[in-house]
Amino acid sequence: MSAMAKSGPPASHQSAGPGPEPVVRLVHGACPLDCPDTCGWVVTVQDGRAVRLQGNREHPFTRGALCEKVNHFLEHTRLPDRLLHPMRRVGKKGEGRFARISWDEAIGEIAARWRAIIDRDGPQAIWPYYGTGSLGMIQGLAGCGRRLWNVLGTSQHHLSICMTAGGFATGYTLGDNRIGMDPEGFAEARLAQVLARRIEVALPVVMIDGIHFRGRVILVALGIDAQGNKHVLGLREGSTESTRVVRSLLSDLIERGLDADRARLWVIDGGKALRKAIVETFGATALIQRCQEHKRRNVIEHLPEELHASVGRAMRHA
Repeated sequence: MSAMAKSGPPASHQSAGPGPEPVVRLVHGACPLDCPDTCGWVVTVQDGRAVRLQGNREHPFTRGALCEKVNHFLEHTRLPDRLLHPMRRVGKKGEGRFARISWDEAIGEIAARWRAIIDRDGPQAIWPYYGTGSLGMIQGLAGCGRRLWNVLGTSQHHLSICMTAGGFATGYTLGDNRIGMDPEGFAEARLAQVLARRIEVALPVVMIDGIHFRGRVILVALGIDAQGNKHVLGLREGSTESTRVVRSLLSDLIERGLDADRARLWVIDGGKALRKAIVETFGATALIQRCQEHKRRNVIEHLPEELHASVGRAMRHA
């Protein structure tokens, strides 16, 4: 028995077999820092500890992007010099000497100082100010902080300097003095900008058609210049059979610079309201042609299915 024990490996070196698999889960959240973007992120948590932080690629706007500061957020939370407890200065200002105190001591000392100030100079001698580093309710952005100042009777003023500065900067640069923008409004703003721009190029041809899109009909005006370049001129929701819609579209084109006195070819579908509105608006200068593609479709739709391909080819080559 003793020989066999000596020939085998020491007990402490024997393999104990595979250990339990680590418990890994993904936690979805958003950045809490003082920024209106609130970018989406995903934290990988392994055995109860955050091990990775990355942008959420499924977020419809930020699409996985995070700023340089937040990309290192996990490192920041683990820095050895991060402030985790109340500290009281024990040396002169600038010496960097502090001693840790309890939360009860810190709150009690601040409360005593406030009482002394109020007793000596009145509550308005206290001038509240707060930052919104993590946009929490405790800081007083919209909750208990304002209530506390109100109960104490402190000076009433706009409590945050950075928010006001950011609002004015946003107004000067983007035309809106709110701190943040609705990201989904960017696409609408771009569309509004395109549809409001002046029509400054000569357009001998304008095409207007009703396009079916996700259960709706969108009226599209497309201009073609002398070099064959196409220009999106306007959009309206509605069909070419709606007198109100087509007149609104044509009036908008004229207001934005389309020359109403120039002879022009109008290529349209078979909408009677559209044809009538063009004639009434532009008179003898309007040369109207039925879109050949629409005509081909209308003819084919009335034929048996086995004739669609052959008749379509014949009409295209006619």
